[in-house]
Amino acid sequence: MTQIQNSIETGAMFAKASRPQNAVYSGCLAIAAYIASGGRLLSITALCLFGFFIFMYAIAAIYNNLQDIATDKINKRFDNPFVKAKVPVWQLVNFTVSMVIGAIVCVSFLKLPVSLIVFVISLLVIFSYSNPFIRLKSRGFAGILTLGIPYTILPILLGYLQNESVSPLLLFTCGAVYFVSLAGLLAKDYKDQSGDRASGVHTVLVRHGEGIVHKLTLLCFIVGLMIQVYITFAFSLSLWGLAPLIAYGCFVYVLHKNKGQLSLRYMRLGQTCLLAFTYLNLV
Repeated sequence: MTQIQNSIETGAMFAKASRPQNAVYSGCLAIAAYIASGGRLLSITALCLFGFFIFMYAIAAIYNNLQDIATDKINKRFDNPFVKAKVPVWQLVNFTVSMVIGAIVCVSFLKLPVSLIVFVISLLVIFSYSNPFIRLKSRGFAGILTLGIPYTILPILLGYLQNESVSPLLLFTCGAVYFVSLAGLLAKDYKDQSGDRASGVHTVLVRHGEGIVHKLTLLCFIVGLMIQVYITFAFSLSLWGLAPLIAYGCFVYVLHKNKGQLSLRYMRLGQTCLLAFTYLNLV
């Protein structure tokens, strides 16, 4: 009975460390792009698109949590279970291998070679973002620029290219979503500011302060909005396509004003704006 309980507790710990709730948006973004390109919601492809990002985010979250133990202890981030518990190496290996196998299975049901390319790029981003030697997350704005790739560009490309080929509209849409998403991602470091500073993690906030963060946020949003204004007229899109983007801008303003401290429900509302925007652009 004790062994069963230990297995259940270990599984629960890995589930918490994987933070699957954070992968929902990227998975849904891939599905939105897939449906916009003519795919069906109730299909193996849609399921594998969602599953792929769940598995990849689990790998990223576990790796990042392991690298952030010292920082999260300072920040009292007990949502990182490794802060309190030591996990045997064999359990970490088994879990990681399982997640990689899950991602590969999903890739096998998706269109090649694009799914394989996305898989490799995702692994490279995961490694470079958290690796203690490269540590892009500690290199100011470079970390945010890198994080935006698997958060927005890869899901849209992977979903849309299951049925369609690369087009200027697709690339411009990726650019618009990417830049406005950076405006939101810049708010993620407020809650960890003290721990990041104490442990030498040089995020944009730690390196430059809130003033620069606010200016970069405005710049990123304006760039994304201008891209959308351009393609609205260049591709004769409906002006209503701008509405979700402007709504997301309001969300980003509130997010920064509250220093990133908003409920998950409110966060989902902002993400829904980008899902609607992506679908309306590509359909």
